[in-house]
Amino acid sequence: MAEKTQGAIFAVGTATASTKVITAITAANPPQVTSATHGYANGAIVFITGVVGMTQVNNRAFVVANQATNTFELKGVDGTSYTAYASAGTAALKTMTTVGETRVAGPGLDGESQEIDTTNLLSTSKEFLLGLSDDGTLSGSCFITTDTGQARLRSLRESGALEAFSITMPSGKVLALMGRVKSFGVNEISPDNALQGSFSIRVSNAVAWFA
Repeated sequence: MAEKTQGAIFAVGTATASTKVITAITAANPPQVTSATHGYANGAIVFITGVVGMTQVNNRAFVVANQATNTFELKGVDGTSYTAYASAGTAALKTMTTVGETRVAGPGLDGESQEIDTTNLLSTSKEFLLGLSDDGTLSGSCFITTDTGQARLRSLRESGALEAFSITMPSGKVLALMGRVKSFGVNEISPDNALQGSFSIRVSNAVAWFA
């Protein structure tokens, strides 16, 4: 069923809490993370890094689900093909701030993989393997304001730092990703118009898709 997008919220990370130690992650759908007294709420965005063994979860942003005192799930992620967790790792809660007056968040996030040509002299037609998935660039536009979210985008464009971003649908579905702000600038200034800007965020690593 189609889903309305009016009311969706585009947000950027503006702070990172102290880390919580991870002691286990299940290779499941979704993965369950064990972290004693983590204190996370369902729907929160967390950043995971430093895991040994199940390296597929490193340097990614995830949405917390089914939280309990010592465990939480990575919402919408299928980890059944991930390598087994061995040791270590930390999770850190991200403070997400709405980017005000956002008009469009997209297109992008196409997940297209590089084509690796394996054609040889005995091939009867072109042969290919698929390389790593590239989740692309999240582009968007907004009316220029002085709010905290837009100020954060400008700061990240200048620093080039890696940060968390999220899109929350009116239904409660959330997409989370890590990326770097490639551009944030002012569009055309013309009569009978409002001051508008555009932004471009280069995605780094895999996206935690809407769920």
